[in-house]
Order: sequence, then structure tokens, then C-alpha cells
Amino acid sequence: MPALLDRCDELDIPVLIDFAYISISKDIKINLNHPCIKTIAFSLSKVYFGMERLRTGIRFNREYEDDPIDFSNEFRQFNYAGAFSAINLFKKFPPSEVFNRLDSYANIVCDRNNYQRNNTSIFATLDSTHKEFDKFKRGNSNYARKCISEDIYNVMRDELII
Repeated sequence: MPALLDRCDELDIPVLIDFAYISISKDIKINLNHPCIKTIAFSLSKVYFGMERLRTGIRFNREYEDDPIDFSNEFRQFNYAGAFSAINLFKKFPPSEVFNRLDSYANIVCDRNNYQRNNTSIFATLDSTHKEFDKFKRGNSNYARKCISEDIYNVMRDELII
């Protein structure tokens, strides 16, 4: 990532960093002082189940874009219900707590299925030798990503945690 951002700085390529998975991840370190980074965005739909229906997130721009989001914000036409729900969820369940609660269950799921852990709590990585690789492969990558949130739920249910 640092080399890519340095190159974007050199070539004056605008970059948007989507932090949709930041709240279900660990050990993410990105220097946001690069001039090429024009926008960063965050979503709550990955960390709080049910929030995807409220389309709640936030975007920070270095410059005014005069696009639909800036226009809506200018006239205070934003998702008050989603913001209210998010604030109350933050108070009761900080995003790091969600990752911490799921982490040990993700380990169980990965161990049982021969998945590789990555730095998220709801995704696992499969290499090209895994029997399910072709089912979850995207593009030309040597790795596949599998959502394990339902598997985590099943482990928690079996242990009567939820």
C-alpha cells in the first residue's frame, strides 16, 4: 500500500480509500497524509448486523465535490434514523468489541475447515489447493475469500452463546 500511494502521489492520481471493513479488521495501518488521498469513507453495514438496511456511513473529502452527497449534506438531508441508530450502537458496542467477540469463533471455523485467517473477523482466505477454492475465487487471484459469518453464528449457537 505505501508504494502504491507513493506512486499515486507522483502521478497525481486521486485515491478514495473505502474503510468499509475497518471495524471488522485488525492491524490496519495506512498513512492518510498522502496528497493523493482525496476521500476516505466508512460504512457500518459490516460491523453491525442489520445496519445495511439503514445505509449508514460517513465520507470525508479534502475538497467540496458538488456531488449528490455534498448537496444532501448542504441541505441537511441525511439519514437521521441511521445516524441515531449508529450513535447508540457505538455507545453500547464499540466497533472493536465486535471484532474481539468474533475473533475466537473465526479461529474455530478456520481450524475446522482448513481456511486461512486474515485480518478480518468475518472473512477467511482459501489458497488454490483448498477444495472450495474454485467456488469462492474472484478474478485471477491465487487466493479466494469466503465469508464465514454464518459459520461463526453456527459455532456460537452450538455453544449456546447467542
